[in-house]
Amino acid sequence: MSEQEMIIEKYIKEGSKYIYPEKMEKWKEWVTTRVEDPLDKGLSIKTSLEIMEKLANGTSLDDTLSEYHNLVENLSEKEKFDQKDYALSFVGNIMFNFGDVHNGVEFYKKDAIHSWGPQFLDNEKVQQNIERQDEMNKIMAASQKEKVTIENQDAKTAKDDFSTLSREDLIENFIKEGSKYIYPEKMEKWKEWVTTRVEDPLDKGLSIKTSLEIMEKLANGTSLDDTLSEYHNLVENLSEKEKFDQKDYALSFVGNIMFNFGDVHNGVEFYKKDAIHSWGPQFLDNEKVQQDIERQDEMNKIMAAAHEQDVSTAEKDVSYGRGK
Repeated sequence: MSEQEMIIEKYIKEGSKYIYPEKMEKWKEWVTTRVEDPLDKGLSIKTSLEIMEKLANGTSLDDTLSEYHNLVENLSEKEKFDQKDYALSFVGNIMFNFGDVHNGVEFYKKDAIHSWGPQFLDNEKVQQNIERQDEMNKIMAASQKEKVTIENQDAKTAKDDFSTLSREDLIENFIKEGSKYIYPEKMEKWKEWVTTRVEDPLDKGLSIKTSLEIMEKLANGTSLDDTLSEYHNLVENLSEKEKFDQKDYALSFVGNIMFNFGDVHNGVEFYKKDAIHSWGPQFLDNEKVQQDIERQDEMNKIMAAAHEQDVSTAEKDVSYGRGK
């Protein structure tokens, strides 16, 4: 057994102390995905389990949150470079989905208020998700008392049509397709993201497929507003079965993919307008969000200038070649 497989097995077993049995199949999928994510390596799971343990041992929710926020807000530049902030960004969602017995939803709500302000919870979609999760936890709590198994709660998600390709072929196709729209300097990072999202059993590459379709529309002249409208219509009209199949989970990555890789065709603007649509204009008032946007804009300007210079140099080389 590899070291990675041993870590996965350990985290799955550890989680069984705190998580409803009906959610263990879903927990196994999340643990495997997060440990195999090369930018996470299981740090998000490890941190979440430590939080669950503290809460189970009687540490108050406020004290536990304070320790967690201190950890996140005092990461060194090296730790940020090592993607620890990326890994820790999953902790809130892990607690929301699996911190059932020990205030997981309350942890998520207070963490969201700390990060984005109280207005975050005013969003209708957020309220619906919280209500649905609370209701699910009540049902599972009742089933625990009655020793009743909830059938099909953790059924495997249905395959999407595009996944008729093998995982390897899908990854290769998505990487190649992305090279049409993404700066060459970002292609290694793109390969990592594609691999992670395709290998995520709750995503299976749907987030990448949708993002590439958006990039293609923008490249072909569809306006940003029209493209966003189509995307929001897709997200907001998912059926209950599609939500059960985790399509809403997969699509939640699209904004970040566009932010990081939709460089040539308004990726950052897509992210900003999508965020305003989902969370309200106050989302962009957050200092960390502003810093991330400024950093991404600056990086894109540098890459655009370098790309323009490369094109200019190549044209000159061609011209000189003809002169000979």
